[in-house]
Amino acid sequence: MAVHPEVAAYRAARAATGTPPLYTQTLAEARAADLAAIRAGTGAVEPVAEVRDERIPGPAGELALRVYRPAGSGPLPTLLYFFGGGWTLGSIDTADGICRRLANAVPCQVITVGYRLAPEHPFPAAVHDCHAATRWVAGHADLLGVDPDRLAVGGDSAGGNLAAAVTLLCRTDGPSLAAQLLVYPNTDQSGEPAGPSEDDDPTLFNSRSVAWYRTHYLADPAQARDPLASPLLADDLTGLPPALVVTAELDPLCAEGQRYAERLDAAGVPTRLAHYPGMVHGFFAMPGVFTDGRRAQASAAAFLRERFGLPSARDEVAEAPTGTRYAVGEPLLTDLPAVSLADYAERARTVLPPDVWDYVDGGSAAEVTVAANRDALDRVAVLPRVLRGVDTVDLGTRLLGRPYAMPVGVAPMAYQRLLHPDGELGLASAAGAAGIPYLASTLSSTPVEQVTAVGADVWFQLYWLRDRALVGDLLARVVAAGCRALVVTVDVPVLGRRPRDLRNAFRLPDDVVAANLPDGRDALAHSGAPGVSAIAAHTAASFAPALRWADLAWLRERVDLPLVVKGVLDPRDAVEAVRMGADAVVVSNHGGRQLDGAPASVTMLPEIIDAVGDRCQVLLDSGIRSGTDVLRALALGAAGVLLGRPMLWALAAGGERGARDALALLAVELTDALTLAGCADPAAAAELRTLGVD
Repeated sequence: MAVHPEVAAYRAARAATGTPPLYTQTLAEARAADLAAIRAGTGAVEPVAEVRDERIPGPAGELALRVYRPAGSGPLPTLLYFFGGGWTLGSIDTADGICRRLANAVPCQVITVGYRLAPEHPFPAAVHDCHAATRWVAGHADLLGVDPDRLAVGGDSAGGNLAAAVTLLCRTDGPSLAAQLLVYPNTDQSGEPAGPSEDDDPTLFNSRSVAWYRTHYLADPAQARDPLASPLLADDLTGLPPALVVTAELDPLCAEGQRYAERLDAAGVPTRLAHYPGMVHGFFAMPGVFTDGRRAQASAAAFLRERFGLPSARDEVAEAPTGTRYAVGEPLLTDLPAVSLADYAERARTVLPPDVWDYVDGGSAAEVTVAANRDALDRVAVLPRVLRGVDTVDLGTRLLGRPYAMPVGVAPMAYQRLLHPDGELGLASAAGAAGIPYLASTLSSTPVEQVTAVGADVWFQLYWLRDRALVGDLLARVVAAGCRALVVTVDVPVLGRRPRDLRNAFRLPDDVVAANLPDGRDALAHSGAPGVSAIAAHTAASFAPALRWADLAWLRERVDLPLVVKGVLDPRDAVEAVRMGADAVVVSNHGGRQLDGAPASVTMLPEIIDAVGDRCQVLLDSGIRSGTDVLRALALGAAGVLLGRPMLWALAAGGERGARDALALLAVELTDALTLAGCADPAAAAELRTLGVD
């Protein structure tokens, strides 16, 4: 298990201050220390339009509620949130930061419940309090401004356990629930927890912590078999509300949380599992310490928004994003399979924090060229042929002299571990399984040697660096690693000005690096400042802005690999690239991320093909979103296309599995498109007529 650097730093800081584990303190000391630690790790306190305290009748006297209501009138969707603390610690105050952020981010009303604590009030007192509060809120919806048809429960740790127990009770006794949010829940108290021992993690949450809390909560050990104490042991989990289960790799409760998600899934409950590698129990409540905490809160907000039927929103957490990455957990189960690549975009938006989504989705300046790419492709009409006797389609083609399963490559894209822990290895593996080339970026977050080791055909994309000796070293590594081609990107003398990244002060987290560059070369990419894109600062310091044709000739002489020139829009440049020895050119405006106002790539494709003739292959990049788009490019004369953002969407949504599914879907779409156009293979598409290219 790899410990996240933030976790290591936090453990070290606690050890340095001599902070004793909570289970070594008196109850009063532990309760005070728990609240202090959470407040210190929560970060800035978010304002909410209205926060008020209420008292309601409970099973054994009054219960305290705290209501967080965002701006807006009328009944609102509402989340009842049960705080964590091992049923022994915690209070309404410890959940304050979580409730504020979720109220703003969904937006929805959040009500946290001051249930009774053990050992003064052992099991099942807390369960009965939380269920009673849930029923009371539903029954007094008008008084509280609650939409009773959009009511959810959630909680972290012991609160996740209570939320799961409440769903079991509500299934028979009501009210009806729209969702359950279970953050590292305790779901099985009948055995020994699997996870860090005291020796592995003496300062935070370990197996001894679990035993200490359990001893306080369960007056009789036999109660551990009760499904209200151990929801995993319930005989029947059917009919429960859709769930998001959050787990942390270094948490003693990780395995039982994942098993509960699997059982919910098997019972037919729409379930998503968000797993955070290298993280510890408690990270969700401490976004001021753990950047994955903000990521997980953003994902929770997006899940609730979906279940409440609210429109998607770019700002998933009402806090200025820091540009840090969060270890994305893949969905255990999506409600419906993706039927188009566009489906992956919405799924990615759901799981990615706003600043990372903007980094992927955004373009330069006013994003005119981003929109132009899509508009221009949509205007290309393909005239199908009929009565051609096509009943079987072979998608196979040859690119740079090598056979591939379809005329598609995965475009070079930087820092893929920013999207999902599978990162470059996941996308390369998916490309290899699909039988297509994978283009590895200079700014890959995984070394090129590891990428080629997965067995895919890898083309290496080169950004020209200021340090020519470093370029030479990198080329030697590329050849030694077995890359099949060298792709030189020529449209990035400087990084295009990207307003979304500037507004977000976008930067990389410490654990995502330019892995192909020497240590320390990417320090600027991790240094955030208001109004500054750390990515842009890094590229400005690293890339050579004055690349010339002579440099391309130098490459041609130095490397005996097929040479591809990417980023060409002017036919004169395509001709010059061929003269310098290019085996292929990629017609590309960098996905609208460089010169805003540049033409859509597809509009220049016919002119460039006419200019170079059969002297090199021509590929199309920028805006490809479907099998129909691939057909359009082939009909215009392209040898193939590069697929960019949709592969990042699929990676974010489901890791390697998502990427494999997306490429399989694209193959189905392309097969359909060729069949409907009367083409038995990609070569036949070049004979089709097109309309609508400016």
